[in-house]
Amino acid sequence: MKTLVVVISARASYSRIRSVVTELSTSMSVQIRIVLIASAAMKKYGRVQEFLNSQGIQVDWKIESQLDAENISSMAKTTGLAILGLSDYLLNTKPQGLLVIGDRHETIAASICGAYLGIKTFHIQGGERTGNIDDRVRFANTFLSDVHLVSNSSAKENLEDCGIDSHSIIVTGCPSLDFIDSALETDLPSEIISGVGKEIMEIIKDEYVIVIQHSETTSILTPKDQIQPTLRAIQELGIPAIWIWPNSDFGGEEIIREIRRMREAGFLKHVHFEKSFEPELFINLLSRASCIVGNSSVGIRECSYLGVPSVNIGTRQKDRKTAENVMNVEFDYDQILEGIRMIKSHKYERSTLYGDGKSAIRIRNFFESFL
Repeated sequence: MKTLVVVISARASYSRIRSVVTELSTSMSVQIRIVLIASAAMKKYGRVQEFLNSQGIQVDWKIESQLDAENISSMAKTTGLAILGLSDYLLNTKPQGLLVIGDRHETIAASICGAYLGIKTFHIQGGERTGNIDDRVRFANTFLSDVHLVSNSSAKENLEDCGIDSHSIIVTGCPSLDFIDSALETDLPSEIISGVGKEIMEIIKDEYVIVIQHSETTSILTPKDQIQPTLRAIQELGIPAIWIWPNSDFGGEEIIREIRRMREAGFLKHVHFEKSFEPELFINLLSRASCIVGNSSVGIRECSYLGVPSVNIGTRQKDRKTAENVMNVEFDYDQILEGIRMIKSHKYERSTLYGDGKSAIRIRNFFESFL
């Protein structure tokens, strides 16, 4: 069997690759090995290993490379440590292929290792544009990789404009959409005990919103100034909310501190706070929400497929292709509050801008014929 190493660096990377891992786990010609690096190797930022194990997927190796997100150098140093650990692992395992996911800063560790160790490197979700630092990492991953599995024709055209050989680009769709339909067929559990704040089972009895806001690392505003308008808007709105913790990017810890400060001051009593959810449960909760608020790509990808309204804050996703469900606002209390009030509970038609839910099958077929 040919060996394909899949490097997962964060909970977002897991959700992007989950369906592909499931498909390839039953392949008779491709053996996958899962390596967790950066925040994916830490429970603090989400239970990635637990989620994989629940699928019957074993983690082959973990590299503890995540540095304290309080420090501005953490993203660069985390990437460096990931290169050190991953290069040793790849030298010892000698796989036939290496799969790199997306655009987070630490993902470039995998593509650098693949390029310099002469391992055929495959990149998922290249060619997209967001307008922030992720663009640089995403396109660096592209030029360090050999084959590009992209979400749509627009991404393919962007890569071709950069001089990438069109024969190395395959439009597969985004794998994160693949399990949505099956997730929607499952019932919510009768009880959900996790996180802190208002109980989820109480929240989902009526109208609610979901909030996911990460630090915008290239903004002139401090993380505190970025999150304050959202905190005030959610408090003023008064609608029950499920708030999911930010990722490990620099500034994330400051956002968490501001959230805790508001809670300790007696505010946000109508909000439930969670580090991460098991994917099926999250999709189920997302599909029932009045809208999503923040700057996660979930509001662009998954919500477009679900038809769920999305209030997208700031410039973290500003150049990404969007469907009709997205309303863009700035880090401004009035804009955020008015945006939520205008768009919440509006149902949009399903968009296949990022795929049709069959990406993993295409990707499995590709690897079985290519490796």
